[in-house]
Amino acid sequence: MYELIEFDEEMFDFYDMYYLLKFPHKIRFFYNEQELQLESVMEGDECVVCFGDKWYHSRDDFYKDAMADGVKLTSVYDELYGFEVVANG
Repeated sequence: MYELIEFDEEMFDFYDMYYLLKFPHKIRFFYNEQELQLESVMEGDECVVCFGDKWYHSRDDFYKDAMADGVKLTSVYDELYGFEVVANG
């Protein structure tokens, strides 16, 4: 989709973030008034994701397994808010 339209770093949500995780970024967002941060970094040909104290081998692994407050982020995606790019690569 973002090959057809420009990505808006000022306004994106949990699933839009998948696009950003293709490249090194530091991103913050909120859940239950708690600030959460993640970082994607290049490891070989792919970005790996650090969220909390866990490293995920790919953005797919992050989306499949990442949790906050004991719940999967994918199950509370609509309760996540305030997404912001803190730093690019």
